[in-house]
Amino acid sequence: MAENPELQVTRTFDVPKETLFQLWTDANHLKHWWTPTGYSIDVVKFELHQEGQFLYNQTSPEGHTMWGKFVYKDIEMPDRLVYISSFSDPDGQTCRAPFHPNWPLEILNTLNFIDEDGKTVLAMRGMPVSATDEELSIFQNAREGIQQGLAGTFDQLDTYIKQLKS
Repeated sequence: MAENPELQVTRTFDVPKETLFQLWTDANHLKHWWTPTGYSIDVVKFELHQEGQFLYNQTSPEGHTMWGKFVYKDIEMPDRLVYISSFSDPDGQTCRAPFHPNWPLEILNTLNFIDEDGKTVLAMRGMPVSATDEELSIFQNAREGIQQGLAGTFDQLDTYIKQLKS
């Protein structure tokens, strides 16, 4: 079994936590930055309430489309956001990742928004839910790649924040 598959990422953003929380919880904002670099996003459903869904697809520059969803578990504005993320089909049914047959089906994500002198520290934790030992191991071994992907996405969020300020 994997030793400690939990992923932890911390990043500081140059906006108050109320603003950063809104950028994470409003589809009109998410569609500007919640993608891998170079991808486009289409928000199909956005329900910000407990057990509500954020259903979307992301299309690569080559035209490959992946579906994903969040199911919100806890929303404590503007301090904390908890959701389960997964890959899905266009109807929002959870399915296996297109890149690995044994990727964990669901990841529990906990985001804490911490005020630091007018900026916000985002402390994000991710952990597979009800995963097999093999799925936990695969997730743990992919941590570096996940962190790089999130860094690119968060770079896009930084760029979007600068656009909003100008």
